[in-house]
Amino acid sequence: MKLSNEQAKKISDNFQSFDILGYGDLQQCMRCSFCLPTCPTYKTDAIETESPRGRVALIKAVYDKLLMPSDRFIQHMYDCLDCRACQTICPAGVRPGELTLEARDRIESELPQPLLKKFILHKVLKSRKTIDRFVKPLSFFQKTKFSQLIKKYDILKWIAGESVSEGYKILPNLSNKSFLKTTPEILTPYGKEKYKIAFFVGCAMNVVFPEVTYSSVEALRKLGCAVIIPHAQQCCGAPNIEEGERKAYREMAKFNIDLFDGIDSVDAIVTDCAACGSELKNYQKMFADTKYNFRSTEFSKKIKDFSEFTAPILNEKELSPVNLDIAYDDPCHLCHAQDIKNAPREILNMIPGINCNELENADQCCGSAGIYSITHYDRSMKILKDKVDNINKTNADVVVTANPGCLMQITYGVNRWSKGKTVMHISEIVNKSLKK
Repeated sequence: MKLSNEQAKKISDNFQSFDILGYGDLQQCMRCSFCLPTCPTYKTDAIETESPRGRVALIKAVYDKLLMPSDRFIQHMYDCLDCRACQTICPAGVRPGELTLEARDRIESELPQPLLKKFILHKVLKSRKTIDRFVKPLSFFQKTKFSQLIKKYDILKWIAGESVSEGYKILPNLSNKSFLKTTPEILTPYGKEKYKIAFFVGCAMNVVFPEVTYSSVEALRKLGCAVIIPHAQQCCGAPNIEEGERKAYREMAKFNIDLFDGIDSVDAIVTDCAACGSELKNYQKMFADTKYNFRSTEFSKKIKDFSEFTAPILNEKELSPVNLDIAYDDPCHLCHAQDIKNAPREILNMIPGINCNELENADQCCGSAGIYSITHYDRSMKILKDKVDNINKTNADVVVTANPGCLMQITYGVNRWSKGKTVMHISEIVNKSLKK
């Protein structure tokens, strides 16, 4: 759409106040260029405005009223994958990824939302039942011969374009029964209870990879965990934040905080989705200086990624051999957003029979980034091709990761540019190794 002068002025005015970050964060950038080699969009486009420091400079220019927001400005904000590799490397502590999300929020507040996008962010994601209603017919359709013909002859390419056609291929076959539909709310441990945990089920893990979350929960039970899974839990809000929507996000966040607050004395709230873990830990930032400040902080403190929780409690005596050559790929929202890099490697190196191949640029984004492979298909594929090339340099038969978007994207990539490799979640490896 073409941005009107009135819309541009309103967006410009919106930049005078940020929710989470402030003007001081914009001033921190020293333009040292450390972030450039880490940025996927700078590597694909090689232009300053597609770099982290370039985006910070653009945001600062709008804040200082030196630049009026435009369609190109908006495009640069939405080209960012929010992988946050730039934040890991920045010596000055600048947070370009989070600043970009602040900018999107200021942009979206003045732009009319497409009806489908608004419906998904405001209605569908707020209800697990509604998500299930959408998944069931799609799961049924995927099993039909017509669906196979659509993939074989790229029919969607002629109807809706290459990005939608390939996006349909990236999506794995969905289960017609979600994890929450088939799992009770309370699960007892195998053997003596050592820990009591609550489990947060990500939307994608629930409907796209229910078998993975089953492995996660089974592994936790084998480790002596009583697992409580509140069925009423809502989406963590990550898709909303990525798209610059915060109204429904805050409602879902408050609901989740209230819901998990009602569970008595748990040792942790565990999730096997890196993106969910990152966002759940971010609640404390989102509710600073509000009446939810204390509760959101206490909630975020309890959040643990699957590998973060299991690494310290695994015992080598409980592990049986799993003979695999693997390469571990760091999900961006685990290594950069949560600073968790060692725990998954400690787990994999502890399991007998595992041969770990160190993956070159393991912490570089695979190009998934939510729905980026649909909205920015060509660039996403360039980023993914680099990832698969690095995978092919190893002797790995299995690529191990810890995020649903990465599972989908890398599976698509190895099927397209590699042979004989599979992709697994780390919890599947752990569950396979653990004895009951």
